Amino acid sequence: MFETLGRVMTSDAHTLKLKCTACGHQDEWCRQKAMATLGPDASPYLVRHNMVCGACYARGQAEVWI
Repeated sequence: MFETLGRVMTSDAHTLKLKCTACGHQDEWCRQKAMATLGPDASPYLVRHNMVCGACYARGQAEVWI
């Protein structure tokens, strides 16, 4: 099975952590925000590819982990 946010983030205690490799900006999203913004079927590739840094606006430069 493919890894998706819905399969990995099964508890409200899980958070999605994001870091821009271009500028180093970091952010952390709660499960509810990640699901509402990206959807439960989002794969790690799609999350990394679609994220835009809030500090430097670089697209596709995100490191993602839970």
